[in-house]
Amino acid sequence: MSNISLVKKQIAAHLDECMALDGVSGCAVVSRTGALMEKRIENCLSAPSFAAMSATVIGSAEAAASMLHFSRPASVFVEGGDDGGGLSS
Repeated sequence: MSNISLVKKQIAAHLDECMALDGVSGCAVVSRTGALMEKRIENCLSAPSFAAMSATVIGSAEAAASMLHFSRPASVFVEGGDDGGGLSS
């Protein structure tokens, strides 16, 4: 098995774990540049747009942390309204 196939299987397993969590309706693995690696998102959502916006969120958090002389954030969580939805980058 090639390294790429192994990485793809590991990514798929992590996304499946994420989808098994209560309240998670979709998730994706996105590079810092906005490249979509793999997704578990409804078809009605534009996955490339979601990937670009997610990369922007983490990039903004990194810039803010740098200005405050904090270390690079490991993750960012954005919580939504009444439905309890959220986005994790």
